[in-house]
Amino acid sequence: MKYTDSHMHAYAPFDKGFKGLHQLKDMSVTDANLLAYTYIETGIDNNLVCLYYKEKCEDVRLRVFGGLYYDKDINNGILPYKEQAELLLAMGCNGIKFLDMKPNYQLYCGCTCDDPVYDELYDYLEEHHVPTVTHVADPANFWDDTDVPEYRKKLGWCYADPKFLTREAIYACLLRRLEKNPTLNFSIAHFGFMSDDIPLCKKLLDTYPGVTFDLAPGWEIFVDFAKDNDRWKDFFEEYSSRILYGTDTEPGGDPKRIAALQQTMIDFVSRDSNKFPIPVKPDAFMRGLSLSEPAKQNILHDNYFRFVGTEIKSLDKTLFTEHNRRITAIAEKNKDVSMLRTLHEMTETL
Repeated sequence: MKYTDSHMHAYAPFDKGFKGLHQLKDMSVTDANLLAYTYIETGIDNNLVCLYYKEKCEDVRLRVFGGLYYDKDINNGILPYKEQAELLLAMGCNGIKFLDMKPNYQLYCGCTCDDPVYDELYDYLEEHHVPTVTHVADPANFWDDTDVPEYRKKLGWCYADPKFLTREAIYACLLRRLEKNPTLNFSIAHFGFMSDDIPLCKKLLDTYPGVTFDLAPGWEIFVDFAKDNDRWKDFFEEYSSRILYGTDTEPGGDPKRIAALQQTMIDFVSRDSNKFPIPVKPDAFMRGLSLSEPAKQNILHDNYFRFVGTEIKSLDKTLFTEHNRRITAIAEKNKDVSMLRTLHEMTETL
C-alpha cells in the first residue's frame, strides 16, 4: 500500500526537515500536502518555507497550501485576502489553508469564516475550484475547564471563557459560509471534531458536493468513533470517496510519533471492532472499521488526488524572491534573527 498524506506541516531547520521527508519515503508515503502555518507560533515566513521544501525535496512529491496573513505588518488591510490568495497560488501553492475557526485563532484573526470580509476571497476560491483546508472547532471537552488535559490548557486550548465562540456557534458560521459558497472544494480538518454527530456529517456531505473530511488526529475523534462503531463503519463505507488520510505531523518531528500516527490511520480503517490502544495515545482506546479494500484505497491514497488534483504547480522563483524580500524587510524591522537566518538560507540555496 502507498499512502498520500493530505495534512502535514513543515518548518526550519531544513536539514532536519529533509531527513524527515526521506523517512516518509521509507514509510511508503509518495505524496504529501504541506499546510503553511503563518500564525504567532511559527512566523510569517512559513509560506516560503513550505514552498522551499516543495522545490528542493526529492523523496516525496509535495504540494503546498498557503496560509493567509493576519500579522500587523502584513494583513488584510495591507494586502487584501483575495490578493494574498492570488499571490500564493501564483508562487506555486496548490490551495489555501485556514485556521481562523480554531477558537483561540478566531480571537487572533478577529473574524469568522462567514464574515463578509472573506466574501470576495471565497467567491474567488469557489469560482476557480481552488482546494482549501480549514480547521473547525476543537474537541468538545475543550469548552469544559474541568475536563481539558493540563497540557492542552498550557497551549491555550481551553475555551470555557465566554470570550471564545462556542462549538455550536462555530458550526453555525461554517454552515453560513457553505450556504454562501456551496460548491467550494473544501476539506474540513480533523473531521471537524464532529465525531459525535453523524447527522451533521451526513448533512454536510449530502448538501455540499465539494466538502470532504480529513482524518488527522486529535486522537479524541477515534475515541468518539468507537462509541458508535457500527454506524460509523456504514458511514465510512458510504462516503469513502470523501474522506482523506492525514497525520498532522511535520517532517523532522519525532519519527516514532509520525509512525504511530500513520499506524493509527491504517489500524482504524483495517482492524476489526475489538478495542485496542490508539497507537499515538496508548492510554486511550479505539476500534477498527474493517473497511472494504476499495474504501481503504480511497481513504489512504486515491482521495488525495481527487482533492488536490494531479498537477504539482511549479515554483515561480521570481515571485518567491520578491516575496522573500518583503518578508525579510518585516523580519529586519522586528529584529527576528532566527527568521532572517531562514530567509537568507532559502535565498542563497534556491
